[in-house]
Amino acid sequence: MKKRLTIIIPICFLVLLGIAFAVYKKSATHTIPTPTDVLAQSEIDRLREQYPINDADPPLVDTFLVSLEQMIGYSDCFVKVEVLEEPTEFIKTVTLAYDTPEGELHQKAGGVQRFEFVKCKVRILDDAFEHMKQGAMEVTYNSMFSVGMPVMDVGSKFIMGGVYNETTGTIDIGSETMFYVTDEDYILSVKSEESMNRHTGIKADDFFEYLKAVKAETKTK
Repeated sequence: MKKRLTIIIPICFLVLLGIAFAVYKKSATHTIPTPTDVLAQSEIDRLREQYPINDADPPLVDTFLVSLEQMIGYSDCFVKVEVLEEPTEFIKTVTLAYDTPEGELHQKAGGVQRFEFVKCKVRILDDAFEHMKQGAMEVTYNSMFSVGMPVMDVGSKFIMGGVYNETTGTIDIGSETMFYVTDEDYILSVKSEESMNRHTGIKADDFFEYLKAVKAETKTK
């Protein structure tokens, strides 16, 4: 019987995810302000041909469910973006401290670990948390999770949550916080997970109001 290999995710991401899971593991049910415009299910079904669900998980990686509300809690921003350039792969080098088990393991290799990442240049149109300014910026994610990402063609629009990396000036994102944005400004979730998919069919502006409400609540805890 073949053993399943578990790949180690970069330490900084695990720390953030661990904190979010510990603080918000008992996720409350949040009441979204009443949307002013909601698509009919028949229209959502039609749009799904263009904006499909992608629940694919990377092979050889153990994953666990994190709700949208939990992701909102630790995200620095939730931005509406337009894709300017198609995603491309690059190598990210992470320096490891020698006084850690991981550092000792990689000491002979110079104390660094290399990961394949993907970057995509986007134009930020708006940020629900008013943290990011409008303009061009790169978003990045670990390439091992590419299988679960939506197709990001030039000109397509998304709403996505992420953590701002002050060192690189980029936003680290994941598909668990991504929504398609249609030409008419309706949103459709990338994932079928209930905490995301229940927002499918509402306007982007109404979703931003929800994001602000949840973020404000997490700050009071």
